[in-house]
Amino acid sequence: MSEWRWPDLMKRLLPAAVVGVLLSAAGCSHFRLGPDPMSPKGQDRWVEKSLESMSLRDQAANLIVVAVTAGFSHVDSPERLRTESLVRDLGVGGIAMWGGDPYDEALVIARLQELAPFPLLVATDNEWGLGMRIGGSSIFPKAMALGATRDTALARQTGYITGLETRAVGIHMGYSPVADVNVNPLNPIISIRSFGEDPDLVAAMAGAWARGAQDAGMLVAAKHYPGHGDVSVDSHIELPVVDVGMERLEQVELAPFRALVTQGIDAIMVAHLWIPAFDPDEVVPSSLSANVVQGYLRDRLGFEGLIVTDALRMGAIVRNFSVEEAAVRTVEAGVDLIVLPVDARRSIDGLMEAVESGRLDAGKITTAARRLLRFKARLGLHVRRQVPFRGVEETVGDPRIEILARTITERSITVVKNEEDILPLGVGSETAPPPEDEYASAAPPKVSGPFESRFTVSEGKRTDSPEDSVRVVFLGLSSDPGSGPVGRSFFSPLRRIFPDAAQFDLYPEYSRQQAEEVLSAVESAHLVVTAVISRVRDQKGHAAVVEPHATLLNYITARGIPVVVAAFGPPYFLSQFPDVNAYLAAYDYSAMAQRAAGEVVLGATGARGRLPVSLPEIYPVGWGINVGPSVER
Repeated sequence: MSEWRWPDLMKRLLPAAVVGVLLSAAGCSHFRLGPDPMSPKGQDRWVEKSLESMSLRDQAANLIVVAVTAGFSHVDSPERLRTESLVRDLGVGGIAMWGGDPYDEALVIARLQELAPFPLLVATDNEWGLGMRIGGSSIFPKAMALGATRDTALARQTGYITGLETRAVGIHMGYSPVADVNVNPLNPIISIRSFGEDPDLVAAMAGAWARGAQDAGMLVAAKHYPGHGDVSVDSHIELPVVDVGMERLEQVELAPFRALVTQGIDAIMVAHLWIPAFDPDEVVPSSLSANVVQGYLRDRLGFEGLIVTDALRMGAIVRNFSVEEAAVRTVEAGVDLIVLPVDARRSIDGLMEAVESGRLDAGKITTAARRLLRFKARLGLHVRRQVPFRGVEETVGDPRIEILARTITERSITVVKNEEDILPLGVGSETAPPPEDEYASAAPPKVSGPFESRFTVSEGKRTDSPEDSVRVVFLGLSSDPGSGPVGRSFFSPLRRIFPDAAQFDLYPEYSRQQAEEVLSAVESAHLVVTAVISRVRDQKGHAAVVEPHATLLNYITARGIPVVVAAFGPPYFLSQFPDVNAYLAAYDYSAMAQRAAGEVVLGATGARGRLPVSLPEIYPVGWGINVGPSVER
């Protein structure tokens, strides 16, 4: 027997005039019984009816979030079949998106929403914009760059645009912002992802970012509670320990999260950390700790939003717990969403076995499932699951957004050290970008500072004699494997005044011949301008400059050769080569950050950034030297 729709049934049983009056009064083409589904009463009714229709296993499955990689796939490809089975047959309640472009995301999400027995909550990492995970989307500078501007308006705008793009492709929740207070310079995984080391600054910037994203309709999941900023171990590899007292935790690590809870944050992601102040008698990750989750976050802070785990497939968990045990402990602790377990089915089986054995109260599963359904109803997913595809191309990747990214970048550049006012190397309007014909009537660029009398350019040609010229070496040092030029976008502006500078690029692995070539060149150089790059990424285990590169810079400075260093990545590199003559922090490694730093060194733009972290025993939080023209807009 075919399924009846209410309008069709009424047409068969009631006179046409009566049907018309009823439908007209309802204000829609489908007759409604009960409250408006988007009203609080209508949302509650859907939540309770959904729970009634779910078995306990269905409820448990609804707590699981699995990873989905967007992009084209054949209908019979193994990965697509596996993902569809997890959604349709296993009934997972959430997906976390990776890869593809904005249309890939929207199409894959729409397909999976159609298959899901209940609406999916869709999430992604978008700390520095949707482009963090999804190609063709906007990318912003890292959080520490925003911290260096100290401008909450910029943070709010960034959050708003990120939220708009995220929602446009059908994603509801961002695992952002990072509310960790980065007090450990050796932190291998947070570092520039944090707004800084001052709890008040972090709270202000994270709060502003969150408000912007929420204004755009995105659910915000601040991370990594209770604070991942004082670790020297990457939790993707093993379990870090934060061994400080509760008083310090209250003042530093917990302060931004407390502020965000008061502000009305939607969700909080719990990190995998062992904090003896919370659990002195057992080595237990915070994501699995009832004291951290239920005891402090729920009971002490009164947080009523969603609590989600960091990925359970990370080393801190898989090295210490079985799939089943990890799932059970998260729910025991008071978590609502189990994110990226190694095996979704085994996680659900583990929860069911724990209930059957009497270890786990079934009510904990139901409570978490109800809370999740309420958020889905708040998003209107019980009314409409898909997004209009037209909104994708009208919202995502607007080229005007780059203006905001460039503004943040330029205002973040921080000159930390500038001996003898060596910076800027160029002076005046002559350093402005050249017109299309670089030898047109624009004034010729000039070198300033200690080198001004040794180098000039006229009509695009060298006018100095070889013995009087400034011999400049561009040195690119990358602490990450790779090939090709290092810091290309940084050195590009400097070519306007040093067109003949030789460039050398070194990666962690390099030959003796390469080293000899560099040493030979710098021995006769008057100036070495260096781009130092070290990326913050999971599984790497550190974010410092590799030792051979630091040794090389210390050797050059010991020879009395002036060295200018631009740091692309964490700002802490200066402690490894403290005697360089000038040092800039860019807090990122993007082409945009490199070019902005190059323009500051050149003198085409100014530097007004302030350190959002301290460089221990050297420079305090808030330090920065104003150099060059103003960058205020």
